[in-house]
Amino acid sequence: MPGYNDRFLLAPFGLYWSEVRASDFMVIDFNGDTLSGHGPIEDTALYIHLPVHKLAPQARCALHTHMPYATALCMLENPHLEMAGQSALGFYDDIAYECDYNGLAFDQTEGERLARSLGSKSILMMRNHGVLAVGTTIRRPRPVLLGACGTGPSVGAVHR
Repeated sequence: MPGYNDRFLLAPFGLYWSEVRASDFMVIDFNGDTLSGHGPIEDTALYIHLPVHKLAPQARCALHTHMPYATALCMLENPHLEMAGQSALGFYDDIAYECDYNGLAFDQTEGERLARSLGSKSILMMRNHGVLAVGTTIRRPRPVLLGACGTGPSVGAVHR
């Protein structure tokens, strides 16, 4: 949240991203309390985002996605993004891999574990789950990763 280090924005549960407007976002503090805005909070979103925003200083913005290419890459035996093209090279040494997916987050310990796995990187590839992309601003989480994820498995299939 611009101007604050102890709160973050969260979209209300139930809206498609195409429906979300800036005025829909809720301001949530590190106690999990809604400071402004209204709408239902999806527990697993809170349990992942709150600890990541709190524990990873580079996570001023955190986007958690299950986009098809990225999720498919995370489901491979070796989920590492191949540094085989210019889209992927932009992420050189900036991707962390979490290979111990524990299922749905039922409390903040899962978010804390993910924040530790992220470390100082800006991308966390979560095995059999999806991707967490963070940055210091909304422009930093770098959606170009999704294109790079689509290329990597194709290169791996041809290379083998």
